Amino acid sequence: MPPEGAAAHGAPGGGDRLSGLPDRVLLRVLSHLKAWEAVRTCVLSRRWRNLWASASGLDIRQPCGCHGAAADDMLQPEAFATFVKNLLLRRRPFAPLDSLRLCWSHEDPDGDANFWIAYAVRHGAEEIELSGEHHHVNPTPEYTSFIYPECSGLGYCNLRILKLSRVKMDDTTLRQLCSRCTSLEELELNDWFMLRTWSCCAASNLFSIFL
Repeated sequence: MPPEGAAAHGAPGGGDRLSGLPDRVLLRVLSHLKAWEAVRTCVLSRRWRNLWASASGLDIRQPCGCHGAAADDMLQPEAFATFVKNLLLRRRPFAPLDSLRLCWSHEDPDGDANFWIAYAVRHGAEEIELSGEHHHVNPTPEYTSFIYPECSGLGYCNLRILKLSRVKMDDTTLRQLCSRCTSLEELELNDWFMLRTWSCCAASNLFSIFL
């Protein structure tokens, strides 16, 4: 259940107009912030302390610091995985999750992109955006993370929009996505590599499939 309404917390005379907005509006705003920016709002006041934990969108796109990028500008893969793990653990268990946006992350004991995608699918995400940007080798996401069999506790997947950039995929992955994500309406592939048994082909232009 989202935090209690803001009506009782608005400052007299409209002094704090932002905190006086309804929860649904504030949660919408938080969903458009990067995850670490949304979490920082917890220090604004008691009113904001746990609001971020009910945001319906997660944007955890973080440039990768694995190949010589400036350490001051980004977290190293291990630290970033720990941050995301703690972020997911502290989200409200029954808060709806509509969208997930992330850049590929290295495999780590605290989780990786496939783990986080599966989390979003299980929590009813309708839109997922994954980019392999900032990596020398295009990653290969596991199709099983998109079709988690018990997603949403309903036995089916709510995923309607899937956007993948700079990744590698094979025939099996595409077939499984198209046949088992029964709610999928749009599959957008950008700058991707199709892996085949006999060849490898690159698609440099935007390719969209509308089911």
